[in-house]
Amino acid sequence: MEKNLTTAKELRNIVNSLENKFGDIASAHGGVEFQKEALFALQILQGNSFLTTIALGNKNSLMSAVLNVAAIGLSLNPAQKLAYLVPRDGKVCLDISYIGMVKLATDPGSVMWVQAEVVRAKDTFTYTGVGKLPDHQMQPFGDRGEVVGVYSVVRLATGEYLTTTMSIEECYAIRERSQAYKKKKSGPWVTDEGEMLKKTVIKRASKLWPKTDRLQEAISVVNEHEGINFQNEQIDNVEVKRIESVDYKRQRDLIDQITYIVNEKTEDLEIAEKAGFLEEKLGIASIKDLKKKTITELELIIGELEE
Repeated sequence: MEKNLTTAKELRNIVNSLENKFGDIASAHGGVEFQKEALFALQILQGNSFLTTIALGNKNSLMSAVLNVAAIGLSLNPAQKLAYLVPRDGKVCLDISYIGMVKLATDPGSVMWVQAEVVRAKDTFTYTGVGKLPDHQMQPFGDRGEVVGVYSVVRLATGEYLTTTMSIEECYAIRERSQAYKKKKSGPWVTDEGEMLKKTVIKRASKLWPKTDRLQEAISVVNEHEGINFQNEQIDNVEVKRIESVDYKRQRDLIDQITYIVNEKTEDLEIAEKAGFLEEKLGIASIKDLKKKTITELELIIGELEE
């Protein structure tokens, strides 16, 4: 009993030492509160003796995991099923569920909703294109057969859809590079395969979505402890590559057009005045920041400049 009390006190001291730093990091988006997340973290640790042992043996990893909660802004509240503290290779890591990733994508408003579904052998599934809804018919309460693939659909604020598909073979190729699965054939790929399939397709699909810092940070955190770099993943669908190429060219053309208009309008201004024009009219510090804007945002900027 005395040992358990000592362990609990040590864990509490480690977590509580992060309060100021946690608050500074979380203030960027205001998504989580330290007192609540500290309580959730301690509850998770106290409910898992293996995780507790790792936390005490690698205190820095526990501190990093808790601070990642602040950086990403997803609660450890078990009822929400957004994020978890998990053991990986002798470290405490923050893991993000596919539900958490969906929340990060939809919170800013550029993505209206995200759906991820597993496709089984007895389902009827028809892929209709990247920018269209697929036709997925199934009998949800019967025997649907073995898993053959997974897909995600996003509806953007513009009303457009983005569909991404992955075969079960592609998903398992990703699974084989997961450190926990590769080394011990354990972890969520064994206990929660359906969720991991959905998370896998969402991570790949997110490369085509409007960029959000919190979502990208979450994917980086997960990739780091899973040992998978999705930034190097290639999307095999030829139509997706074509759309990416078209979108890139469109974005580049719009940036060139905005740069030309800005140069015309600020030709006689001093450097400081030009910076003020960019901040006031475009909400950016420099022309380079235009690369972070979506095509829709760039088109709106051109409309404002031409008024």
